[in-house]
Formats: sequence, C-alpha cells, structure tokens
Amino acid sequence: MQKLDARVKLLGLTSLIVLTVFTKSAVVQLSVLLVCYMLSYLSGISLSRLASRSLVIIVPTFIIALPRAIFSFNTFSVNALGFQPFSNGLSFLIVFILRIAAASTALVLLISSTGFSKILSCLRWFKVPKLLLWIMAVTHRYLILLASELHRLALARESRVYKDLGIREVWSEGGRMLASFLMKSIERGKRVQMATVSRNGGTFLKFYYPNFKVGVEEWLFVALIAVLIFFGMVMNI
Repeated sequence: MQKLDARVKLLGLTSLIVLTVFTKSAVVQLSVLLVCYMLSYLSGISLSRLASRSLVIIVPTFIIALPRAIFSFNTFSVNALGFQPFSNGLSFLIVFILRIAAASTALVLLISSTGFSKILSCLRWFKVPKLLLWIMAVTHRYLILLASELHRLALARESRVYKDLGIREVWSEGGRMLASFLMKSIERGKRVQMATVSRNGGTFLKFYYPNFKVGVEEWLFVALIAVLIFFGMVMNI
C-alpha cells in the first residue's frame, strides 16, 4: 500500500467507504473489512494497530446503536434469551457495526499508509479548493499540538503525584490541569502561528505532486476495488 500511487489509493479506499455507506448487505460489509485487513497484512501494517485505531470509532457507535437492539426485546417470547435471534433491532445492530467497522478500517488504512501532506496534495490535484485544504492542514497541525501538550501535562502530573488521591482530590487536580492545559495550548498555538507567519506561511500552502505512475500494483489494486464494487452492486439488487 505504501508504494501505490497516492491518488489511486485515495480513490480506491474512498470508493470502499462509499460502498459500505450505501449497501445494507452484511456480506459486502464483511468482505470490505476482510480485504482491508488483507491489504494491511500484505503491506506490513500491524493488524493490532489497525484494529485498535478502528475500535476508537466502533465502540462509541456500538453504544449509540445498542438501544435499538434492546428495544427489540420481546419479554413475552418463549425464547430463553427473551428476544428473537433475528429481530429487526439485532439485525440493524449487526449491519450498522459492520458498516462502521469496514468504513473506519478503510479510513485508518489510508491514513496509516499515506502521509497527511501527500493526501492534501492529492486532494489539490483533484481540484479541491485551497481554503478547505488550508483548514484541514491547520486542524491537523493543532490537533497534534494539543495532543502533545496534554501528554506533557499528564507526564508532569504523574511525576509529582506520589500517593493515591481521593475522588475529591482527583476532580480538583483535574480542574487545575484542564485550566493549565487550555492556557498552555493557547500560548503554544500563538507561538506556532507566529512562526508560521514569519516564514510566509499564513494562508499559503505549498503543495507537491508526486509522480503519477501507474504500474502493475496499481492495476491490481484497481481490479480488486472494481470486483468489490461489482459484488456489492450485485448483492444489493
């Protein structure tokens, strides 16, 4: 995946995400999920890392969709479990979770195998407006900044705490840490912005375009995506 042309890879994985959104077949969702893990394995990307990053999205969506399955329980059923095994709520939950799992895994695979600057360059090659790309670049920059600042504060707090705190002390310490985090984030953000402006990087982004080279790997990848899309269309008929 790392050696594929970024534009072919971006179009292919985006097509898989669109396929998972518009199909209701659990077989298609599962096929996309398995293909993503197969591509990750062939590319040398850690499967555990791919799964753990996808779970960050899957777990909250499972909690959101769970009430639909709970409300489908039939307390008057003779079934020992109290609900029909293939109720509408349960089938909706399975398809919904598979859809989120397949789409999030494809997205994580794209991010894990392609640098963010290369993704922006590909989007610019596809004539995405510069203002939108600038917003994406600034958001990405400050998300990393906030995560770095939060890690530093948490590390400093752990180095100062030498005993177990009570609930009240934890909340009090957490409030002070949050206030310090907000102030330091604003200060670091201001310094980063001043450094960017001093290098004439205000709202101007310089994009580089990788060489557009379609080889055997790209054609195999396109053929695999085309087969999956055709299979999804057949299953939806």
